Amino acid sequence: MVEALLTLLVFSGVLSFIVNPLLQRSRGSTSLSDDLILKNLQQEKFNVYAQIKEADFEYEMGKLSYRDYRYQRQELMQKAAEIIDDIDNHTNQTSQISETASRSEPQNSNCPECASPVRPGAKFCAVCGTPLGAQEVCAECGAENPRGSKFCGYCGEGLVTV
Repeated sequence: MVEALLTLLVFSGVLSFIVNPLLQRSRGSTSLSDDLILKNLQQEKFNVYAQIKEADFEYEMGKLSYRDYRYQRQELMQKAAEIIDDIDNHTNQTSQISETASRSEPQNSNCPECASPVRPGAKFCAVCGTPLGAQEVCAECGAENPRGSKFCGYCGEGLVTV
C-alpha cells in the first residue's frame, strides 16, 4: 500500500515537472513582450526592403519582365506600408500605455535645493521655499533646460530662469 502511494506520488511529481513548462510556454507565447514584437516587425520590414532591392536588381539584370517587376514591386511596397503601419500602431499603443502608467503613479520627488520630500503638485518647497518645477528657458531657441543650467543644451545660449 505504501509502495503504491509512493509510486503514485513520484509519478505525479514527474508528470507535473514535464507538463508545467509546456503550460507556461503556451501562456507566455500569447503575450510576447513589446520589445520582441517591435524587433520582429523591424526585422520583417528589413526583409521586405531587401526583397524590393532584389527585385530591382533582377529587373535591371533582365531576369524579370517589366510587368512582373511592376507587380512584384507593388506587392512588396504594399506589404512594407502595412508593416510600417503596424510598427507605428504598436509604438503608439506602447507610448499610450506608458503615459497612462506614469500619470497613475504618484510622483515622489525631492526639492532640488534641500532634498526634502515634496508633495505632488506643490509649487514651492515647504522646508526651504525654493520654487519647484522652474525651468531654465533659452531666450534664443525657447528650449527648456534643467534647473541650475547656465547655458542651453540645444543652442549654447545663456539662460534666464522663468
